[in-house]
Amino acid sequence: MTNNIKSCIEELSKPDYGISQLTDVIIKIGDLTRQEECREEICELGGIIPVIDVLKRYTKGTLKSSNKDEENKLQINIMRALTNISFDHTKNVAIICEADNNVIEYTLDSISKPIPELSRNCCAAITNFAHDDDEIRNRIVEKDGVKKLMDLINKQIKSNQDDLNITFHAMRALENVSSTEKATQQLIANDGIQLLKLVLKTKTDQDSILSLHALVIKIFGYMATYKEQNDQLADQEIVGVLAEEFHKVKTIQVEDDDEKEQLGELMQQIIDTLSACIKQSDKNASSMLKDYNQTNMVKELISIFGDNKQPEALREPIMDMLACLCERDGLQNQLSQQGLIPCVVAAVKSCVFMDGGITVQSRQITSHSRLLRYSIKAVGFLALQDDHLQPLMDAGATEALLEALNLLYAEQKQVDDITSLAQQMNIYIQRNTCIALGNLARSDDNCVRIVALGGIVPLANIISQGFEPGKVDQNLVANAAFAFNNLTKPLANKRVILSSPEQCESVLDALYTLLDDQSPFVLQFYAAESIGNLSHQSPQNAQRIVEYRSSSSSSSCAFLERLLSVIVSRKDKIKLRYAVVKALVSLSDADSNIGVMIAARLQKDKEHMEQLMVEMENEQEDKIQQMAIQGLTKLGIRELKVEIGQAALTPAVAAEHDVMSDVNSPSDE
Repeated sequence: MTNNIKSCIEELSKPDYGISQLTDVIIKIGDLTRQEECREEICELGGIIPVIDVLKRYTKGTLKSSNKDEENKLQINIMRALTNISFDHTKNVAIICEADNNVIEYTLDSISKPIPELSRNCCAAITNFAHDDDEIRNRIVEKDGVKKLMDLINKQIKSNQDDLNITFHAMRALENVSSTEKATQQLIANDGIQLLKLVLKTKTDQDSILSLHALVIKIFGYMATYKEQNDQLADQEIVGVLAEEFHKVKTIQVEDDDEKEQLGELMQQIIDTLSACIKQSDKNASSMLKDYNQTNMVKELISIFGDNKQPEALREPIMDMLACLCERDGLQNQLSQQGLIPCVVAAVKSCVFMDGGITVQSRQITSHSRLLRYSIKAVGFLALQDDHLQPLMDAGATEALLEALNLLYAEQKQVDDITSLAQQMNIYIQRNTCIALGNLARSDDNCVRIVALGGIVPLANIISQGFEPGKVDQNLVANAAFAFNNLTKPLANKRVILSSPEQCESVLDALYTLLDDQSPFVLQFYAAESIGNLSHQSPQNAQRIVEYRSSSSSSSCAFLERLLSVIVSRKDKIKLRYAVVKALVSLSDADSNIGVMIAARLQKDKEHMEQLMVEMENEQEDKIQQMAIQGLTKLGIRELKVEIGQAALTPAVAAEHDVMSDVNSPSDE
């Protein structure tokens, strides 16, 4: 092969060779470079520039023929050779596309020449040039490459030619170029959306759908990744276009395995593009709930997802899109009406209960499962609606989420057995699982059920990891603390959470850690809230909290010291300090002896406490001001100085004053 390539290069340099002879040599180079090893050899032997030099001689007019067919044949085969040389070879592309060579300019100018084979080869060359280099893509855009390709496609479509060859190659080139923002901007500026819709509408035979339509969908997907272009797509009702396309694809019947694979990939591409459209556009998201061709797209997707025979590669992007729709306020109820709740809960169950439970050897499936990631995220958003809490519980969401959390936490500890990416995914899914549990725990029935099913243990395990930066994911701990705090509110749970000595120690250890002076304020907030909730109307719990890390010979209380330290050091966090006041009041109210002890301890910090009273009196939020002053007064700081209402200080429902402690949105990282 080397000798063949080398002899071709030498022949290109012969001064006495005319167009016909040079064309024969270039045809041979085009044939040889269809093979990968020859593409390497021509690069190593410096054979690319001689091919380009022939092109330069022709464009400058120093290489001519009286026979136009000969000139056309030369041009066609130079572009064929450059197409083959550049196929899947980054280094060769870089040499060909050097600015001084003007190959990009010549190729784009030749696209529109009335020589079909030349147009096709030029499009194929642009496809290879733009394969994986954004700099080259942008240079093509700067030379009006997008517009020239669009003009060619438009011409081919309107000529009603049955031959799809040139149109297909032009669309492939346009698809490769269009992955940059500059290209999508040029597409929009030149009415590209309408052209792409025209391609979908004009060419509706099965071959076109499997080839041309797939390229159109990809280009729409590139546009959808940019906010400005996404808005343009929304204005053009792109969701309806994609929904109709999906319906067409779904009705195609094929027998050939390759065509089946193509069909599956096209369906997945439509779903991915729809997801990209709705992620940045509320208008596109709302459009998903409309009927197209008397079919509701969401309902159809839920139906497809429910078919377990569908490949995972299709079911995963469907659930991703459904989870994205769940993020939109106002859409959750409409989605549940289409049957989404049992769908997403079944998805979680399928991941964590498969084959009767995941074995230790196969637990890595959990972290690698995008399906689990998307479905838990959807549950978390659906649980933000009060009307969904009971249906989620009835569908078994609580059991599925707890099983997922237990498996994920166990897997997290097998650090040496899973990859860093799996660890990252593991933490991400744990976070969304905690958020979903916390949102489900907004009703007392769900709270009691979660605790009865053992939900305290995995949450306490996560919280007990602490907050050390670099070693612990603080967001995960915060999400677990959020869920745990919501579980501490019902009276029935207060009696259970600290009932056993082992669980009591585990829970109090975790809360004590979160109250450390170095802990992030959000963790301190949830810990203080939980202390207040657990001790409210529960003398037994209050006593357990007071006795934590205390000896019979000492009158000090470990939790009291930490709570006071927080209230003194966190002067900039009014809601956190208020949560501490509530915790102190709850402990004091629960047992008169504890109240006397707390009052005596506060007197030692009387100056700080009186300063706190002044700061609370100056607080702008009336409800917090009134209730905090009432609490401090009850603790004996000093007599009430301002008139307050009759609202009781009730830690069990205090979450109403801070959404941070009541509901939480699943993470989208």
